[in-house]
Amino acid sequence: MFGKLGFYLRHSFNDLRVNGQRTLFALLCIAAGVAAIVSLQTLGEMIRFTLSSSLQESNQGDIRIEASLNTFGADEGEFEQVGEDQIVTPGNGMGMDYFSEENIVRIQAWLDENFPGEVELAYQHVFGGLPSASAPEQETTATFVTPYVVDKNIFPFYGEVTDAEGRTLPEFLQVPTDIAIDRTLAQKLNADVGDTIRLPGATSDFTVTAIINETTGGFSQVFASLFGYYYLDLSALELFPEQTLRANILFWRLNDPVRTVEISDAFEAAFPYLEVTNTEDLREENAEISGQVLDLVSVMGLLSLLIGGIGIINTMQVIVRRRTTEIAVLKTIGLEAPQVTTLFLVEAFLMGVFGSILGILAGWALTFLLRGAAGAFLGQDLPFRLTPGPAITGLIVGTLVTTVFGFLPTLSAGQVRPGLVLRPQDTIIPRAGVLRSLLAVAVVIVALIIIAAGFIGPIAAAIVPGAFIIVGILYLLLSLLIWLVGRFVPTFGSVDLKVALRSMLASRARGASTLLALAVGVFTLSLITLLTGTILGLFQQILVQETGGNVIVFAPSVGDTLGRVESILDEAEGVNSYAAVASYTTTLVTVQDGETGQVETLDEIKAKIDEAGVSGPAAAFVDEDFRPSDTFDFLFQGIDARDVTSNLPEVEMVAGRQLTAEDAGRNVIVLTENDQLTTAGIGVGDQLTLAFESPRLNLFGLGADDPTTATFEVVGVRAQGLGGFNSSTSYAPTDAFPENVQPASVNAIVDVEEAQIGELRRELETVIGIFVIETRLINDVLNQLIQQFTSFPIIVAALSLIVGGIVIANSVALATLERRREIAIMKSVGLQRERVLGMLLLENGLMGLIGGLIGVGIGLVILLVLLSTAFTAGNGAVTPTVPYGTAVLLMLLCVVIALVAATFSAWGASGEKPLNVLRYE
Repeated sequence: MFGKLGFYLRHSFNDLRVNGQRTLFALLCIAAGVAAIVSLQTLGEMIRFTLSSSLQESNQGDIRIEASLNTFGADEGEFEQVGEDQIVTPGNGMGMDYFSEENIVRIQAWLDENFPGEVELAYQHVFGGLPSASAPEQETTATFVTPYVVDKNIFPFYGEVTDAEGRTLPEFLQVPTDIAIDRTLAQKLNADVGDTIRLPGATSDFTVTAIINETTGGFSQVFASLFGYYYLDLSALELFPEQTLRANILFWRLNDPVRTVEISDAFEAAFPYLEVTNTEDLREENAEISGQVLDLVSVMGLLSLLIGGIGIINTMQVIVRRRTTEIAVLKTIGLEAPQVTTLFLVEAFLMGVFGSILGILAGWALTFLLRGAAGAFLGQDLPFRLTPGPAITGLIVGTLVTTVFGFLPTLSAGQVRPGLVLRPQDTIIPRAGVLRSLLAVAVVIVALIIIAAGFIGPIAAAIVPGAFIIVGILYLLLSLLIWLVGRFVPTFGSVDLKVALRSMLASRARGASTLLALAVGVFTLSLITLLTGTILGLFQQILVQETGGNVIVFAPSVGDTLGRVESILDEAEGVNSYAAVASYTTTLVTVQDGETGQVETLDEIKAKIDEAGVSGPAAAFVDEDFRPSDTFDFLFQGIDARDVTSNLPEVEMVAGRQLTAEDAGRNVIVLTENDQLTTAGIGVGDQLTLAFESPRLNLFGLGADDPTTATFEVVGVRAQGLGGFNSSTSYAPTDAFPENVQPASVNAIVDVEEAQIGELRRELETVIGIFVIETRLINDVLNQLIQQFTSFPIIVAALSLIVGGIVIANSVALATLERRREIAIMKSVGLQRERVLGMLLLENGLMGLIGGLIGVGIGLVILLVLLSTAFTAGNGAVTPTVPYGTAVLLMLLCVVIALVAATFSAWGASGEKPLNVLRYE
């Protein structure tokens, strides 16, 4: 037994050495797939370690409590309890809830009563509106900045906020006008220590005293890491006259962290409507996140290795074909068919071992290069650390997959007859037989199920057979496609093209497998990049078509804010037009039918919607026990007051008409098309009675006892915006709203000359609490957000395409080795090296083009299906935002990859001397 094993090993080692280039390219295919697995799994382990360590520091306390009242899934008793407890102040809109100073006192009293001396409390103040920061000396502005306004003496409870010199918060926030900014914000503002920072609503400018190095808050604070943040001490609130203490997060540090779950559960039982996160909750959340990331990268790594497996099959087929005489000799001296198959399996096993070792080394190097993209995706730095698990997995899986994929082509090696020794020029390999082939395929499927189960769990038992069927169908279709191209594509009298097409036909089987590898790689990459480009184009189209200006102004509804904003805009230079909008929060009371005069109450309308089972746009986010009508109130939570003489939104009307200048002073309204609205039977001519109050406050029993009401006639119904987005939901003339009602918010859409935007910003920010943003900056922010969260998946998908390129290089190298005689004959009859190389490049360029068309084409089809169901215009037509230019570039990328791989492989063969080949072939 050991003697045979020694013979197998010696013979295999010798064959690997003799095969030279064939062995090299097979090893590269294996190494590329294993490198993908090792690098991605190592990144997954690094993410798991980062998320599972320093939980108290990531949570910024043992227990973290957010002032976020969750109305979805809450019962009536919880709603009433909010008003009774007065432990949190609900805002007029979603996400505006906060802990006032009185609320914090009540929470401290609860702690003193139930856990005296056990808990230390800190909190973080939140500014109203959308925070920004500007550097007046540099004339730069940053938007969507995250402010951390905290007590410098106790925050953070765990870890430290430090600058490059190692100073902490109390050291660089000594006076109220001191501000510390992170490196991201410093880069956006081009600011450094000693520079001046201006914050909206502040009566004084701030001085940068520190540049903070690290990101903060971990995965939960990825937004801050992306757009930048700053620290202020709570004493700085005295510089914001219209700001009262509004804490959005409370942090608790326990004297005995062992009691974390006990105290957390007690607080949640007392106040079930608050969002409480303790370190154990965070551990479970992070474990789930890291597990999902690890599953994703593992599947992508396995996909890359399976693509590389196609190169292994091609290599083993060539090895068997070129060694038929050797196999016949071995059988002549007494080896049985199973022993010959075992001999080649040992060779495949050794290639798997050597290729996997090479892949492990390449994977570690790749991990170091990808660490930055993965850290940006996670929102925090990833410490570089190598663990043995991914390397062991890569070695085992790489070896097994190589052996499994090498099994099918080597099965036919055992069927070579000994008589072939007498006919050495006959290289036709006999078939393995239908039954033997089916059994071999079954063995391969079972083996791959076992391998995949280690990556994606028991679901692999369902996925792998289905994937084999899909791959088999694709292989047959690709083989048919190559046959059609080779037979029916016109050559236009070109001899080179005719030779290239005939060569494609001659190696149709290998070409189909190569196309499969390339198409799968480019498909995964194209789907992500095309979807990203489509979303960016969609939002850009929304901004251009529906905003109606290049500057948006947000302001709190305090006093006559709208009048002050309008007066500034009237006098400002460069303002071409503007539309000042005040948004009111309302509740529908009754609807009177315009034709019959029948009156329906809100409850009757909701009952009609429940009976029809029509859900609103927020249905995906609600509890499963919610009724369809529970989202109906969203339709009336934002009614805008619009100036009917200018800047009305350019929208498509599905019924009725747009507002006109003649509507000034009239109680008329334009609604937005919605399935629930249609089901309720609300349309043009109906009379809506609206109560000016917040439905959300009413849920908690905090609304007005006798709210002001007004009746509006529906004169038009506008189409939904792109992808269901609307820059203005429903609107009525400004002077149609009751004078004694305060709007929930004020904003203005301004069309101003680009050169005057900076001056307009400075004038508007003299109004306390104002926030100014350019529409192009919104687009930039969206670009940054999407690129942030897609960069890592794109890199992961690109690995599959790189492996596909290596498979092409392997296929070309094998083809040129097989066709050395053909190349030598062409050169002996006078063809120059450049023309021979051109024929090879033409053939593989066509293959790359076909692979690109298939991979990108499938991605486009899936994208168009998604667009037709999710991103539609008001008339149901697909929005014209598909990045066809990107699709063309991806197809060209496939051609380039194929040409580069072919050049690398065919250059040497095209330059070989004819006599050297003909002498030995």
